[in-house]
Amino acid sequence: MVTVGVHDIESFFRQYSRWLGYKLVDKGVVCEALSLSWSMHDAFNKPYIVLCPESGADVYIRAIETQSSINLKPFRHGGWVAIEILVSDLDLVYQKLKGAPFAIIAPPKSIVAGSPIRAMQVMGLAGEVLYLTESGGDRAALNHPEPKSLVDRIFIVVLAGGSAESIEHYYSSVFNLNLQGNYQFSIDLLSNAHGLPDNHVYNFSVLSGSEIGNKIEIDEYPEKFAKPMETGSSIPSGFFMVTFETDFITRSGIDFVSPPAMLYQNLYAGTIIGPVGEKIEVVSDTFI
Repeated sequence: MVTVGVHDIESFFRQYSRWLGYKLVDKGVVCEALSLSWSMHDAFNKPYIVLCPESGADVYIRAIETQSSINLKPFRHGGWVAIEILVSDLDLVYQKLKGAPFAIIAPPKSIVAGSPIRAMQVMGLAGEVLYLTESGGDRAALNHPEPKSLVDRIFIVVLAGGSAESIEHYYSSVFNLNLQGNYQFSIDLLSNAHGLPDNHVYNFSVLSGSEIGNKIEIDEYPEKFAKPMETGSSIPSGFFMVTFETDFITRSGIDFVSPPAMLYQNLYAGTIIGPVGEKIEVVSDTFI
């Protein structure tokens, strides 16, 4: 699950339901214990909604309303920067979104010449960046799930920071994620945001979880743009947290913001601050 801070939760819901086909699965207000577990006291009593894709896949987007003036600037800070969603027909999605309140950042193109993977990038009302990706070729070899709806589930979250290698080491050791690969190529979307030549080469890594299609992409940014934005106890506008389900949560070896507790129905939860200042919420039915 990804969590996004939004100024207008009703507009966010209309945008995702009308144009992406996402469905409401839960709504309510954030309880005090949950806000304290995130170290975001301003989240207390704020309304939230949880959405899932039309396919019903259990990978969710949670939106929490915020009045904060802190806006996470796309591609210009470290931490969580983009949400990648699998689509079945990218060209159809592109035509559909031309009339939508999403800002199209980049039209459909292959991620590199000759690749069976094509993507486009859009920005939502809260400043959250979505990569909408169509995966051709051998999906099993790519570790990509089969889309079950036009706009389906999140399958990659993108994290930016300084050294991709050190971030990769953290997630591999703490969460036992597997390295899918280390890559180098130019990304004009990033080089334009960073004021660098179009042929600037970026390093990035992809890590995979135990289930197909659960990945983290780690983008190595220039030092100037690798530092996280300071948000204090406020919910910023934009994509600021990822929730991972784990086999168990342990009492030792990990520094949680506050001790894990049963914060969701039948699930323990705790929040960790990652190596780039990113918030990582972990949930499990087992606490040892």
